Amino acid sequence: MDARRAELVARAQVATPPPDLRTLVTLLVRPRGETIEGAGGSAYCLRFLARALDEPSVRAAWRDTATAPASVHLVHRRIHALLRDLPHDDVERRLEWSAMVSLRLLAEHERRHHDGGSGPGALARTVRELVEMQVALLRCPTGPSSAVPE
Repeated sequence: MDARRAELVARAQVATPPPDLRTLVTLLVRPRGETIEGAGGSAYCLRFLARALDEPSVRAAWRDTATAPASVHLVHRRIHALLRDLPHDDVERRLEWSAMVSLRLLAEHERRHHDGGSGPGALARTVRELVEMQVALLRCPTGPSSAVPE
């Protein structure tokens, strides 16, 4: 996943115009999704990782940004730059949520795929919908809202 993400990030760095938020989020999601149907793809990789996140020591290590690949750090910095109107801590929390949601939903897609329950184009649709959900999550307003009951 990390090698594929690094390849995609390298291409995006030289793209004109620079990548927008949707493109950056796609760089985080797509490599995980590609493990499901790619050559040599594992039938259990994402499900294993999703379950491992429930273990407190694994979750703590996962949150340790020092262990994240350089390509993830670069994408996160660019996302922060695009969302500079939001508090830094809010963006960090949302990036964590985004990664958790992505992993769990892709793990579910992995299960369906290897059980024969996903049809042609299902992975592309799943990745596209995950990206749209995460863009909305990252962009949503901060602070109290009259639409949310207290």
